Amino acid sequence: MTTNIKQYNTVIFTAEFRDAAGNLYLPPLNSVILNIMCTGKDTPVSVSIPMSVWDYYFTAIWTSNAKGPGSWNVTAPDNQGMQGDFRVI
Repeated sequence: MTTNIKQYNTVIFTAEFRDAAGNLYLPPLNSVILNIMCTGKDTPVSVSIPMSVWDYYFTAIWTSNAKGPGSWNVTAPDNQGMQGDFRVI
């Protein structure tokens, strides 16, 4: 499912990690990265943002500035991560 984001709005990404038993766990701090790729017509965007941790939740903030389709993924060592799609309108 693609999420629509209004141009110039701020988006807060939140991620959590679970082990095989479903328990929350923390990957090594400073190793969780949010990657954003937006193929806007005027200004394509590709950024990597380190995520901050609070309790067991990692967050990162991004301001959408390029219109068009895009994708995001969160990476961490020894984890398959997560990913999704969006469109800046």
